[in-house]
Amino acid sequence: MLKKMVKVKVSNLAIRAYRCYTNNNYKEYQNLMSKRENLWKRYHRAKTEDKKSEILAEINDIQPKIKELRRLDNYCKEIRKRS
Repeated sequence: MLKKMVKVKVSNLAIRAYRCYTNNNYKEYQNLMSKRENLWKRYHRAKTEDKKSEILAEINDIQPKIKELRRLDNYCKEIRKRS
């Protein structure tokens, strides 16, 4: 019984690790991070409050995507560390 549980756990880890290697979100994460950084630069250079609020809305739209990709990236790093 214990051997079977160990085999199942190892196979699940292998499947998750495979998904992390094939589903590399790191480039998308880097693109969104650079886009957010550029938006912050534009925000600080903006003269009017309307333009600032427009840029801030764009930044707030990007934030959840970045957070999700960062979570997935950390999850994959942990899987790689354990495999």
